[in-house]
Amino acid sequence: MTQEALLEVRGLATHFFTGQGIVRAVDGIDLTVCRGETLALVGESGSGKSVASLSLLRLVEEPGRIVAGAVRFAGDDLLRLSEREMEAVRGAKIAMIFQEPMTALDPVQRVGDQIAEGLRVHEGLARRAARARAVELMARVGIPDPVRRARAYPHEMSGGMRQRVMIAAALSCDPDLIIADEPTTALDVTVQAQILSLLDDLKRESGAGVLLITHDLGVVAEVADRVSVIYGGQIVEDGPVEQIFRRPAHPYTQGLIACVPDVELPRQRGRALQSIAGSVPSPFDRPDGCRFRDRCPSAFARCTEEPVLVPIANGHSARCWLNVR
Repeated sequence: MTQEALLEVRGLATHFFTGQGIVRAVDGIDLTVCRGETLALVGESGSGKSVASLSLLRLVEEPGRIVAGAVRFAGDDLLRLSEREMEAVRGAKIAMIFQEPMTALDPVQRVGDQIAEGLRVHEGLARRAARARAVELMARVGIPDPVRRARAYPHEMSGGMRQRVMIAAALSCDPDLIIADEPTTALDVTVQAQILSLLDDLKRESGAGVLLITHDLGVVAEVADRVSVIYGGQIVEDGPVEQIFRRPAHPYTQGLIACVPDVELPRQRGRALQSIAGSVPSPFDRPDGCRFRDRCPSAFARCTEEPVLVPIANGHSARCWLNVR
């Protein structure tokens, strides 16, 4: 059965106009998130994944500007809505969980009041009803003693508890889509596992779609249904998570997977971790043709030409000349 597309992004381009030149941070990407699934957008720092997520909600600040594309959600192109119409979408229909809750939460406002604020704005609840609902949401995301914790300030909570507050706020209006931007980066592995399990459980309960922004393929393997790999502002590989891990078709994806240690494999014990040679090129000085070619061990003459995404099999595609026969 074909899943219902919740979010369809086509040709999205976000550029930054600086004194040094134009930075094409996101350069014509396509994404689809269906109801009840998790799509992981994966890439190194500087690949464009966070700018892409901010672009979906039109939160890119100057000198950034969305210059092309369409972001279709619930029948509307979000890029064509007025700012007032977008305010009704943000938080209510599409919620975002930011990477660092200490910068996203108001340090001088109690966390319960911050959760309640969205309920008052989007759901029209009275102050007392909103506070009661905030306590219920805090309990739902596993915060112990939520009545007392609701009166706490962000600095009085651990990193894991603050992230749970962010998730509670994101879920407050039962959004159809949750965008989670590196939600576990600053957390230790035990808390990370708890947060990922919580997100997965909440997705299954609500039927919401999740767009997970991450650089961690271990996280992807645990919770994602599909993967889009981004490099240099372009999607270089896309497909079901099982196919991406078993038969990666782009050298960049192959390199990312090779960098993940597997302690269960005896041959990896005592060996140095693999890495991808070089670094992400400056957005002012990207190579012509394939943007990965200067770091690619399989580069050949045709890589100076711009590759396109080509189908591999069963919804799996890759932007690499090695897949063109």
